[in-house]
Amino acid sequence: MATVLRLNGIDLTAALIWQDRHEWSGVAQSVDRTLGGRSVIEHAALSRGRPITLISETNQGWVDYATVKALLALSSASGGTYTLEVGAESYQVVFRHHDSPAFSAKPLVKRLAPDDSDWFLITMKLMTV
Repeated sequence: MATVLRLNGIDLTAALIWQDRHEWSGVAQSVDRTLGGRSVIEHAALSRGRPITLISETNQGWVDYATVKALLALSSASGGTYTLEVGAESYQVVFRHHDSPAFSAKPLVKRLAPDDSDWFLITMKLMTV
């Protein structure tokens, strides 16, 4: 059975790479020192803010131009919150506009006017909310 990868109803290729999937910890921690030299450690579990960066590479994860246009429309909507489905998992996400560009696409073959079936390499920066 093929893995589902879908953003807000837009089907994506499961060959996209979740670049930072194993680079996030759901824990925040701060460390301070008292005047007496003791450490004061505070920590909390994080339930939101997990980065999800989906990328194509030259040999996998290509996206057609029709999909690029749909993703560009989503990324251009201010304040949009979307459902990202990855297999059996589901996440509420926003585009990471503070880490711009939140979405980018580069054509495999450069044309003045791309066709909807032309292939692109993409980078899509999301985070959970």
